[in-house]
Amino acid sequence: MESVPKEDPEPFVTGEDGKRAVEIILGIYKASKNGRHVTFPLGSFSTMEMMGK
Repeated sequence: MESVPKEDPEPFVTGEDGKRAVEIILGIYKASKNGRHVTFPLGSFSTMEMMGK
């Protein structure tokens, strides 16, 4: 029989890590669209803005 850990181990990649990765990608999109440097945190920026909406 296999042993089951008593506590859930921490994931290698957390939700917060994923959120930061997405923010970096959105920052690249925003900088490309506007032709300017961006600062983090981005605040509000959506991929819908890439479509000109």
